[in-house]
Amino acid sequence: MGGNSIISLNYTVVTPPPKTSLSTTPPPEPLPPNITFGRTINAVTGQTCRNVVDTNKSSAKTVETGQVSEAFRFKQFSSASEVERSIALNFQTSIMLPPDALDVSIKRGFDFSSSKTTQAFSSFYLIQWEKNGPSKALPENPTLYRDAQKLLDDNDFANFRASYGDYYVHQILTRARFTTLWRCTGTTETSMRNFKTDLNVALNAPGNVSDVARFETALKNSASKNNVTLDVQFDTHGSADDVTYNQSDVSATMTDFCSNVTPVNDQVLYRHHSMLKAGYPTEIDMDPTLYMRIMEIPATTSFLILLNGVTPGTAANRSQRRKLIVKIYNYIIERRKELEETGTTSWGKVQTVIEAIEKIRYRLLALLERQEIVLKVTNIKVEDIVSLFSVDHKDESGNWINAVYGRSSFQFGETALDSSLYGISTETIRIEKPGVYLQQIVDALNFPSPGIKGIAVGVTVVPNWSDGTDGFWCISKANPLGTTAFKINIKSEGSRGMDWTLCVDYIPNSEYADMQFDNFEAMVRS
Repeated sequence: MGGNSIISLNYTVVTPPPKTSLSTTPPPEPLPPNITFGRTINAVTGQTCRNVVDTNKSSAKTVETGQVSEAFRFKQFSSASEVERSIALNFQTSIMLPPDALDVSIKRGFDFSSSKTTQAFSSFYLIQWEKNGPSKALPENPTLYRDAQKLLDDNDFANFRASYGDYYVHQILTRARFTTLWRCTGTTETSMRNFKTDLNVALNAPGNVSDVARFETALKNSASKNNVTLDVQFDTHGSADDVTYNQSDVSATMTDFCSNVTPVNDQVLYRHHSMLKAGYPTEIDMDPTLYMRIMEIPATTSFLILLNGVTPGTAANRSQRRKLIVKIYNYIIERRKELEETGTTSWGKVQTVIEAIEKIRYRLLALLERQEIVLKVTNIKVEDIVSLFSVDHKDESGNWINAVYGRSSFQFGETALDSSLYGISTETIRIEKPGVYLQQIVDALNFPSPGIKGIAVGVTVVPNWSDGTDGFWCISKANPLGTTAFKINIKSEGSRGMDWTLCVDYIPNSEYADMQFDNFEAMVRS
């Protein structure tokens, strides 16, 4: 052959979609309604499939676990975030998400959505008693229905999975549970601090059911003394039909319940089908991160129901937010069902909606923090504001601070907040006046301007002349922070002119508007 020949090959590398490796023996999960032994679950869709175990030939037997055990715990939380981290309302992950799973989560959670409290400092006290009852489980090698067994014998895993999904119900655990959660709210940091001091948790914390009466009495006495409001809710699981639930007497209710309750089905242990046949695939066609986020939806939703109830705003706003949370949850359910029925769904949109849930959580926590900011600045004493500056003189108007050469501004309150996170706006008011011969100029910078409504959380007073000749500004005898209207008095130095600017960081709308939650409504509709 004459000459050289160059062959150019172009390759297109196709990256296979990520897969999720399923656990063969996942940890216990909340028992969905109407789930029986041998029932199967599709891990991708979360839907139930046909029974795979012939329970007439392989019936569930009681598992010997020794003596029935009881557990008691007491927890105190200073924020909703601590509640989220600690209790998660008994939910971790869940393979199955039927439409009524949200009802299950709410029954095991707390919802203060109807509370009339719009802004306050909150602390939470949780008491929980649990009693583990007997459990039943299928044999380790259960007898399957003939058609199912044939598919496994033929290694026809694709058709087996199409009919029976990924997991079967192997064991059901029984439990009785009584949980009570007190939400304690005060309008000032001082009232909450004194409330906690008088309550003296170190001394009065209950160690068992019989101690609850003493703690409840101390809680009520301290709340009454310090003008703290108590809201209490029960969360029970078990058969106790004759118990009277009295929120004004938690200890008596709890004692009655614990003495008479019978444990009922509470949790389920699934087994992967690979436990029935060696070589059965344990991977599914779903991104591992997306899969785990879907599994966490019940816990996240349950916490959002609680969080929404303790977040500031009107009862109507909380009701609307709650409806939105439920709507987003149901949207995810429908998309998983859609995959089972049609074989296709927009996982990208599901991912977007899951992110919407995270954004709602983020926003609700921001609303709580914003509330705490308002209450914090409201309770600042005028003397503490005055102490930040060098006072030139005092009169009936208050404490006068003079402009200083080289000082560009005077600030107090919260003036460096994340405006996008907390929904903070800034209003700027400027007064510039020339000097008048032998006459001192007196005026005031007034907040708000016409059409502005909001709660002031930070104040910046700016002398616009850098040579220190602007004159004086005044800290009045009342704290302007946390209010919706105030003025900063100003006056010139002798007959000189003056040029002052007032910048007020404020939260628009004293009703605590929901910070554009409507965006999520549009996301669900799209």
